[in-house]
Amino acid sequence: MRRPFVKKENSIENRKPQICYLLSKINSYLLFLCFILLILHSNCAEPESGCLDVFATNYNVTADESCCDDPDEICCCAYTQFVLSIDHKLESDTSLNFDLDDPLRVDANPVSYFSVSDVRFYLSNIRVVDSNGQSYSVQDSLQIQIYDGASTSTVVLTDNVILVKESQFNYTVGTFEPFDSFDTLQVDALAFTVGLANPWNDIVYETLPEDHLLSSSGEDSLYISSTDGFVFNQMRIRKDLAPNSKGTSYSINEAFDVVLPFISPQRVYFDENLTINLRINYLDWFTGINFATDTDEEILNSIKQNTIHIFELKE
Repeated sequence: MRRPFVKKENSIENRKPQICYLLSKINSYLLFLCFILLILHSNCAEPESGCLDVFATNYNVTADESCCDDPDEICCCAYTQFVLSIDHKLESDTSLNFDLDDPLRVDANPVSYFSVSDVRFYLSNIRVVDSNGQSYSVQDSLQIQIYDGASTSTVVLTDNVILVKESQFNYTVGTFEPFDSFDTLQVDALAFTVGLANPWNDIVYETLPEDHLLSSSGEDSLYISSTDGFVFNQMRIRKDLAPNSKGTSYSINEAFDVVLPFISPQRVYFDENLTINLRINYLDWFTGINFATDTDEEILNSIKQNTIHIFELKE
């Protein structure tokens, strides 16, 4: 006797194992396909070029190759810059700016006004100093010829000279000395020379690179001659405010060393620029001067004596 035929339901529940098996296969194929595409993409993508020097300020951890390997290309790595940010002010106890041709007066003669129509001066040998007296400056250097008696010789000078002008506020001294570790550097003072430290004033002017600060031409040039060298500090002062007054020019060829301690020690980091805020109080330059009665020689001597007292650190 035949068994009765029972039709099985072709339900989703009955086919669930087969569906799960197919989905797992599809997922495996998709994962394999993604893996292949990823490999193909990584092989086709352009390698990223960047700075791989960990002591550079623009170190790029994701770069594939160094931007400094090609000798025909300029290395893209940037290093700690030594920057002076200068505020040109009237006095230490005021926020008033110093501007050329503004009427000024000093305590020596409070009823007599004068004005400064031009002031430019060099700062050289710019450096920071730690508690042990060790100096740190820039690694920029210049190979130049200097006069050595009746002949000349070639020397390499640390190129840390700037020309300060009332119209300029930020000055890049150069690239700070490279760090040899991840440690920070602690410094206690800023030091510099007002004027040109030796032997800058003995350089053979014609051997200067055309783009160097000291070879600047036109109104910024303070070069005199091979015999006299440079003017270190140039001022033009109108002793009164008469409309037809052209003023008197004062030229200083003496250098003055200045050391300014920080209120608290400053830290220099290998991956950040070193920016020092320096304030110049211009009225302090004319302390004790009576422009109505003092001779030009007396005025010049007073300016020289006051030079080291016009600078102040702003932290």
